[in-house]
Order: sequence, then C-alpha cells, then structure tokens
Amino acid sequence: MTKLPVYPMFIGGEHRAAASGKTFEVENPATGEVIAMAAEGDETDIDRAVAVASDAFAGWRGVAGEERAKILSRAAV
Repeated sequence: MTKLPVYPMFIGGEHRAAASGKTFEVENPATGEVIAMAAEGDETDIDRAVAVASDAFAGWRGVAGEERAKILSRAAV
C-alpha cells in the first residue's frame, strides 16, 4: 500500500498538526479514491488561529492602504 501524504494546518506562518493529532481522509471527488490525509482541527486549533490572526491584524491595521495593496499584490503572484 502506498503511504498517503499528510497535510498539516498552516497557522501563524507554520505548518502544524492538529492539537489532537487527528486527521481525516481527503477524497478525489471524481473517483472517490482517498488521495491524502489532512489535519482535523478542533476548538483548540481554532483558538490558536484566531489568536495569531488577532495579533497580525494589530500590526496590519497600522499599514497604509497603498502599502497593503502592494503587499497583497506581491503575495498573489
């Protein structure tokens, strides 16, 4: 049997497993074949993501609109 890739969550610029260690199967919608496993986030992971996003927003809101547009344009490429 081929080992399936396991995809973690991306929180605060880091790839992380779910706090619980749980994963779920990811299926190809065209075939129903299981093609990967993904981290199964829960309340702990949500709280962690919200805390990181809140910290990021505090710094982001001080950036001028024109500069934010430049940053987002670079990130979109």
